[in-house]
Amino acid sequence: MSYPSVQPPGAAPTPFRHSPERLQQVQDMLAQVAYCKALNRDQSLFEAPLRMRDGRSTNLRISLPPNFPQGRPGLSIIHPIQHPCVDGTGRLSLQSLDRWPSSHIRLVDVVQDAFTALSGQPSYASPSHSRPGSTGRERADSPDRPTPMPARQAPRAAPVPRTFPELQELSLQELSDALTSPEAYTTLAGRLIKHASALQVAESMRTQSREMAENNLAQEQVMGELRNQIAIIRSSEYAAAKHSFDEVFHRQQTVLDKLAPSSLVAALQRAVNESDTASEKIYDAFQAGDRPVEPFIEEYTKLRTVYHTRELKRLAAQQMLVS
Repeated sequence: MSYPSVQPPGAAPTPFRHSPERLQQVQDMLAQVAYCKALNRDQSLFEAPLRMRDGRSTNLRISLPPNFPQGRPGLSIIHPIQHPCVDGTGRLSLQSLDRWPSSHIRLVDVVQDAFTALSGQPSYASPSHSRPGSTGRERADSPDRPTPMPARQAPRAAPVPRTFPELQELSLQELSDALTSPEAYTTLAGRLIKHASALQVAESMRTQSREMAENNLAQEQVMGELRNQIAIIRSSEYAAAKHSFDEVFHRQQTVLDKLAPSSLVAALQRAVNESDTASEKIYDAFQAGDRPVEPFIEEYTKLRTVYHTRELKRLAAQQMLVS
């Protein structure tokens, strides 16, 4: 009878099984990217130090999906920065990532593209970064062997120049005065600091601000002339144009009022009332004996026909307004 094997306490955990292609691409990246290291045991998250073009330091983080290399890797910056290749969450967008997966693009190529885009140059590992006597094939055959984690070097300060041309141009007396007199030292330091790049930028900004202020002041005369032209137009041409516009607008409103559906119904109602009143007058005259029979019949029939025609038109127009 066989029993399932039980892992004894303190024994090394079972190594993660990845495809040979994934292992090879990971080992190539660790071997070729300077100071790149894995952050977890299954080697799905990596980090490499990165120095930006402006001298700031950050870390580039590489995350591999479970289906890598079929799945596209993700690259991001620990501290989000303003860069065309970096979105608001710190994720990178590169052409090599957009073309993934491709047989011509490997993980190390994508990482080097990110270094080139952010720092201006790729990050190549020095020969001492690899373990002596080990090769990429040996590391790929032993995925459970931990990758050596080199210590991250602190950013070095700018080297101190060996010569100072500004001081070499000074005489011995000037140098002696600067060493013995605080006033002379302050004067010399102020004269030398004028050549610093920061002050040059500040002076350039002051010059640009002064030029912009002068241009704004020069526009004052143009704006004054425009105000005078507007005042002249308002006092002369504007009044006549406003009067003509009011007349045309009043005519337009009059025409629109006459052509309004309610105005049409009211006009039909007045016409109906006129024809009804005229027919009633003829009928009253006939009842009083003032009209002969034949003229009465002819006139009364004609007026009642007009009355009923107008009444039908009024009812049709009113029905259209309701619907």
